[in-house]
Amino acid sequence: MRVKELKTRLLVCETIKTHSGATPTLGGLGIAESAALDGVTAGTVAASKAVVVDANKDVGDFRNVDVVSLDAGASGVAGSVDVFPATAAKGKLTITAANSAGDTVTSIVNASQAAARVYTIPDAGADASFAMTAGAQTLNGVKTFGSGVAFGAGATLDVDSAAVAATGNDTTQTATVTKMAGTITTGALTTAANATTAVVLTLAGVVAGDIVMVTLAGGTNTTSVTVNSAIATTDTITVVLRNDVLTTTALNGTVAFHYLWMKA
Repeated sequence: MRVKELKTRLLVCETIKTHSGATPTLGGLGIAESAALDGVTAGTVAASKAVVVDANKDVGDFRNVDVVSLDAGASGVAGSVDVFPATAAKGKLTITAANSAGDTVTSIVNASQAAARVYTIPDAGADASFAMTAGAQTLNGVKTFGSGVAFGAGATLDVDSAAVAATGNDTTQTATVTKMAGTITTGALTTAANATTAVVLTLAGVVAGDIVMVTLAGGTNTTSVTVNSAIATTDTITVVLRNDVLTTTALNGTVAFHYLWMKA
């Protein structure tokens, strides 16, 4: 193209813009749209510029994106969502999906909340699973509850706890043996046939009306003895023992107990 012809064409474009009021376009794009494409780097988000994916169909990094539905991955292609904290190099939270037995959907849905809530995932110290409100669950490890535990109607509880022991080899004995927050302080174990005697367990916080269960848990004693009753009063549990033997026989070893305390 000759220089004279180029100048003539540019003059025509300027004439169209000046006299007709219309803005020249390039392939259907106006000047503003063309400017949004100028200097774009494929795969990189830039302010006030169009977004173009790179050869791998990747693009980054958006600041805020609002979507109605978000799919991470596709059927047969694993996806994940990474959430980073405010401080650099302090890890991240990754949400992924494992294979299911069938082509099913697992949904995480909140119940109606009365106010704003924050739910914190504690550090279990190792890989762990959540306990759900329904279905059979096996909970391993020691669990510490900051308040009482309530059981619904018809619920059952199996307890396997360490035993406390009182040692004696005569018709009376005195012992101080610590177990959890409680202590067996003193007691007289009779050996008379079918006689009963009381052993007092000191347990701070227990009050009248609380539910207490005490069972025998072995020991070295071979003389037959049973738990007749266990009554809670302020800071104590009184355990009544009954001697089952038909003849007077002295204790010959330890008598061990399990106890379970539930707030009323």
